[in-house]
Amino acid sequence: MVAMEQTAGRGRRGRGFYSPKGSGIYLSVILEPDETLEGSLLITTAAATAVYKAVKEVCGIELGIKWVNDLYKDDRKVCGILTEAVAAGNPPEYNKSVREFDIVTLDRVRKLEIQAQTDVWLEYAGKRQVHGAILSYLTLKKENFYIVENTVDGKFFVTARGWEDLSELLKSYEELQVEVSEEIVGEFLQKEEITRDFAAYYRLYERYKTDYRVGEILEETVPQKEYRLICEMAARAQFEERFTLTQLVMEALDQQAAAFEKVDVRTVMLHQNLIQLKRFFQEQTCVDSMKEFLAERRKALDAKWKAELLCTI
Repeated sequence: MVAMEQTAGRGRRGRGFYSPKGSGIYLSVILEPDETLEGSLLITTAAATAVYKAVKEVCGIELGIKWVNDLYKDDRKVCGILTEAVAAGNPPEYNKSVREFDIVTLDRVRKLEIQAQTDVWLEYAGKRQVHGAILSYLTLKKENFYIVENTVDGKFFVTARGWEDLSELLKSYEELQVEVSEEIVGEFLQKEEITRDFAAYYRLYERYKTDYRVGEILEETVPQKEYRLICEMAARAQFEERFTLTQLVMEALDQQAAAFEKVDVRTVMLHQNLIQLKRFFQEQTCVDSMKEFLAERRKALDAKWKAELLCTI
């Protein structure tokens, strides 16, 4: 995000930062580095070095760096860098390393205490298409979302990252038609009671998926008589079963929407390629036009592949 002014600029330790309109460029960047929290501390230093190099290359001016986050020219500050670290995805108890920084390190970062908010994570998880069994289970049993215990018997924890990783495994196992055992679940949920509870719920979830034939109903392939029996079974079900059934329907609808979206993307790409081909033939009259067109397209694809711009659709 780039702005020409800030109405509530903030510096280190919550100090105000004067930034009137037209007096500077104010830039905010959100990064998700694949580093430990300690390694991420180098981001401030890297940013300062990058600004120094950019100003020197573009303007031919060498700035002085007041390590690690201020840049000066003739004793006047021309750039300030504020880095804020949020250890998202795990509760404070799990991010023990945050509290083990020395004073010099802590003086350079702003420490934010993050509390577990199940509803917020569920909203995020829904957008990320986390497995429906996990979404419905945590909606029913929010108290099992975050748990971190350090007892004489050892460390036990269940975290957001564990749930999200478990979701990917469930999807893969279902696609490969591999049974999901309690032991497998326990590799992601490091708390025996929650492992056992979720494994039992997941078995029910899969049984309901078979019993209620949600996919077949949405595809309208269930005979009318059997459909009425399924509706009667749902009407007699207890709250938790009906809630799970609702999640099954939502999951199936999300999957259909995702499939349609992929088809739509492919259709748009095909249409764009056909337009390019049409223009090419309008401009070319020789017999080898098709070969030339294919060679150009192959060259463009190779360039995108090398630049890692291609993705599977």
